[in-house]
This record gives sequence, structure tokens and C-alpha cells, in this order.
Amino acid sequence: MSPEQIHHRRPPRKVRDGGLANFTSNYDYDVDISDLEELKTWWKNFQKGHDYPLYGLILATHLDTEVALFAEKYIRDLDVISGKDCCFIYLRDLDRAKKLAPFDFQEQLERTLTLAHILDLWDQLPLILFFKQLGTGDYVHLSLANLSHQDIYMLVGQIFEHLRKKPESSPLAQLRNS
Repeated sequence: MSPEQIHHRRPPRKVRDGGLANFTSNYDYDVDISDLEELKTWWKNFQKGHDYPLYGLILATHLDTEVALFAEKYIRDLDVISGKDCCFIYLRDLDRAKKLAPFDFQEQLERTLTLAHILDLWDQLPLILFFKQLGTGDYVHLSLANLSHQDIYMLVGQIFEHLRKKPESSPLAQLRNS
């Protein structure tokens, strides 16, 4: 990973309690988040059912076709590559999921664009956001700019190979220090 690809942020923020939500695996359905407080509430509820040492979220725009191709083509591979080390989160349309339609990155785009604005990452898309606590500002993001879907696949493989070399240390800290 080159230094230009990894970026760090750690602004302090407070977290408040939220309501209950319904989640399955690493998918969430019809997520409606419009500000940081709603993001923190959603995250707190999501994390209750999904306890991992690291989380990942792919953020991109409609123009990032290689990122979309990667997300759609390699969704199962990404779960295998990341294993128990990371939960990648996909934001799905509930109606499409009920019809057993395959994941389409377009479902996620509308929601992730809002998240990119809330997290002040709009000007750095496309990227993979890695974090332990979403909404706290403590995260590492990996730039996917100008990468083909094959390059992204290789890069993600290298990241998790690197993380597995020191399983006793925090994955987020490892990413931050690499």
C-alpha cells in the first residue's frame, strides 16, 4: 500500500443511544441516514448483531464503474478474503432482496453518497472505509481511485494478508501504521 492510498482521520465526537433495527449478516436494508446522529444510532444497532474487530464499507459514485464491478463481481470473494477479520457492510434495497435479486452496487450508491457527505469524504471517493466504530471519526480509508477491479481485488488481498501476520494487534492500528 502506498502512502497516497491510505488516509487517517480521528476527530473526537460523542455517541448517543438509538432505537432498534433489523439486520441480517453483513447486509442492512433500506438504511435511511441523513446526519451524523442518525449514523451513530444506526451504527450502534448494527454493531450489536455484528461484532468484528474491523468493518469495511465501499464508498463510491456513479462514475466509479470499476469499483462497482469489483463490489458486484467479487462480493463472495471479499467475504472469504476478509474472513473473521472484517465485516464488509452492504446497504441493500429491501424489495430487491425480498425478490432474491442479486446484489447490485447501485442499491448501495445512494446511501453511501450520503454517508460520504456526513463523514466529509466526498472529495476522496472512491474508497474503502475501514473502522471499528463508525461515526466516531476514527477510521482509515483506502483510495480506489484509478484502479481496475482486478487491481482492487489484489490490493484487498494484500491488506488482509498483512493483517493476518499480526492477529494479536488491532487491525485498524495495523492499517494506520502501514
